[in-house]
Amino acid sequence: MIWEGLLWAALALAGRPVAQRYWPRLTQRAGEWVSWLAGLALWADGLLIPYLALISGSILGRDLGLYGQGAGLWLAGALACGLALGALALVLRRWPLAIRLTTHLELILDEPRWALYRAAIAQAAASFPAGIIGGFLLASLEWALRRRPWAAKQRGELPLWEPLLRAALSAALFAATRNLWLTAATQAAVALLIGRRKA
Repeated sequence: MIWEGLLWAALALAGRPVAQRYWPRLTQRAGEWVSWLAGLALWADGLLIPYLALISGSILGRDLGLYGQGAGLWLAGALACGLALGALALVLRRWPLAIRLTTHLELILDEPRWALYRAAIAQAAASFPAGIIGGFLLASLEWALRRRPWAAKQRGELPLWEPLLRAALSAALFAATRNLWLTAATQAAVALLIGRRKA
């Protein structure tokens, strides 16, 4: 079971870079189905692999943060998330951030994949802290493979740092709450808060 979880995490990590390589060929053949396929690919990237890992028994829902929190942990987690949002609101009031956000849907769909990374490492190492750190490192590697910051200068653009910042926030929130639902809801609230400040 340990190696199966790591295999699912590796598959999730490699999924989009491989898809990006073959996407131009696929779009040429898809014709009018391109927009439908793009939406399906976004959902598959975020949910399909974590879901398959969960239903195959390779990853436990408790390690993903889907269940296992009692009422006290829910309350403490909600309080921690509320404090984080309050602190961010105060920071944004004083120093507005110029962050280019990905779409809200993509933002929320990143969370299950990052939870898979954390769960796979936590199960392999039999350590919750190792899962948090290792999951963040895998999310950072994912960001590097997808955004290729080393090539951004050659393309004449700045690397998009926002996913890396969100991965760090996700790791911190999950460390405090052990709850995927609260982590994803807080990430969505952060996106709305930043989006409203920019508007």
